[in-house]
Amino acid sequence: MRRFCLFALGLGATALRAAAPAPAAVSTGAAMVAVSTPAVSLSTGPVAPPPKTVITSKKVQVLQRGRAVEFTGDVTLTREGDRLTADRVVTEEGNTVARAWGHVALSRNNPVENLTWEAWGDEAAYDTSNSSGTLWGVTAPARAARAMILADGKKEVRFQLEAQRITFFQDRSGGVAESSAPLSMADAGGGVFIRSEESAPRPRRTELWSGRAVFDGREGRLTLENGFRPPPGFSNTMPPSESDRPFCRQTVGREIRDVSGEVMTYRPSTRRLVVERNAMARVLFEAKAAAVESKLKKEKKKARGPAR
Repeated sequence: MRRFCLFALGLGATALRAAAPAPAAVSTGAAMVAVSTPAVSLSTGPVAPPPKTVITSKKVQVLQRGRAVEFTGDVTLTREGDRLTADRVVTEEGNTVARAWGHVALSRNNPVENLTWEAWGDEAAYDTSNSSGTLWGVTAPARAARAMILADGKKEVRFQLEAQRITFFQDRSGGVAESSAPLSMADAGGGVFIRSEESAPRPRRTELWSGRAVFDGREGRLTLENGFRPPPGFSNTMPPSESDRPFCRQTVGREIRDVSGEVMTYRPSTRRLVVERNAMARVLFEAKAAAVESKLKKEKKKARGPAR
């Protein structure tokens, strides 16, 4: 017989008055834990119920005399628009921190931005008190994709990201109403590689390398700094040359643009790139170079005369 555990933590109908904890129950169903993060208010009126974190798995075990709970087998953690899946999850610190291992995936849907994050890694930690999650790559870099949800429900990927560590968090500052969902933010470090593809008006690929990248959902902007050092297991495109600063390569047809600078800002929605402080740029026209090379070969062949 499998165990079914339910923990409910939070406030009652009146502010600053704690509700009695719900008792544990036993069932033959799959394991599930639901946790409500406490919210504090000085109002004496009804308090909106805090978001619940629900964890399901094939097996559950209480560890450290109740200070931790271990979930194994097809583990799924959900909290509002966040969904974390893994082979194994252990909750700690009053059930507010969940640590995950094995085939870790995290998705984040935000109705305010109409955008979604999807990320994958070897290990992860999710904090239910502030809805933040961090993924780490151990054998290979952690990966993430930022996509827009179209009217037909399909997703259009704005950019893809690889790094040794990727952290997602939320921000309500900047005039965002408390009744709306917070804006998604991200911070990546440990050898960051970003790729963005666009098909119109002309096919263009943008590749960026840096030591750190921060995505500001409020501005829709990526800020890159420091030089790139490949993380363990990195197998993607390497930058054309080693550098102590961010590096960008844009490919448009057979034209290549290489840019570097101490601080680099990229807006995926408009494909706009801004480079600040000690900026350097180089443009290679491969099509023109190929035409010149072909012309020289023809002239050289003509100078030798007809073959005998």
